[in-house]
Amino acid sequence: MKKILFAVCVFVLLPLLASGQEADDKWASRGYGFVAPGAAIGDGSSIGFLHFGGGAEGNIYKGLGVGAEISYGAPFEAMGNGVGVFSVDGLYRFHKSGSKFEPFLAGGYSLLFRSDFANAVNLGGGIDCWFQKKLGMRFEFRDYFSPHYFNVHIIQGRIGVIFR
Repeated sequence: MKKILFAVCVFVLLPLLASGQEADDKWASRGYGFVAPGAAIGDGSSIGFLHFGGGAEGNIYKGLGVGAEISYGAPFEAMGNGVGVFSVDGLYRFHKSGSKFEPFLAGGYSLLFRSDFANAVNLGGGIDCWFQKKLGMRFEFRDYFSPHYFNVHIIQGRIGVIFR
């Protein structure tokens, strides 16, 4: 399973980082890293949760794009008892020419893994703020939930760096 996950990461992430013709385009491929404090909420209780990782995104057509990320999430009290998360997402960017701010919506499939695995869905949105031509900050809200356990959500506010 680990070899398959590694192969998927290599074949999805590397091409997204290799956009030769679009270097100056607002829609060019980009990479990002994030840290995301939040909470796992369900059945009337909640626990603090920390999630961190990175990924890459690329344009398909106008504002439509795809992305993939690899990350790790765990309860604050037991950081060694977390899960790895591999996500593949579709996204839409609301771009205005000349703007340093790019709002977006994203969502897709997430594979949670440790000694076993579980399927999940993620939905979110945020804004990329470009302070330099190739470097900016990302602010995002994201919710993870499993189709089998709708009463449990991992809700987080992400902050990160984004680059192209």
